[in-house]
Amino acid sequence: VRRLIELARQELGRDVCRVAFAEDATIDNRDCTCIQVIRPAPSDPKVPQMARIFIDDRLGIPVHYESREASLDDPGQFELVEQYTFRQVELNKGFSDADFDVGNPEYRLK
Repeated sequence: VRRLIELARQELGRDVCRVAFAEDATIDNRDCTCIQVIRPAPSDPKVPQMARIFIDDRLGIPVHYESREASLDDPGQFELVEQYTFRQVELNKGFSDADFDVGNPEYRLK
């Protein structure tokens, strides 16, 4: 999520992206809103030319991400580069800050 926000901020001032929202999308039978971003020409080869992010309408978090690059064989089409789907997401599992602290003595890290 942090990386998506970072990329969005980088592109915010540039009027080159096309952004589309689809509020009737689904992933794994989850009602989602899909945000699709298409960049006409990549200014940074590390940033995909097309990205789709699916936000779970109930949880309000991203549950699917995919990135695509322009097809070398079929102009105007995009080829899948990577995709991630998060299933069986559970929030608020009762973790404390100590659970994420490398200084936690219970972990016996040196």
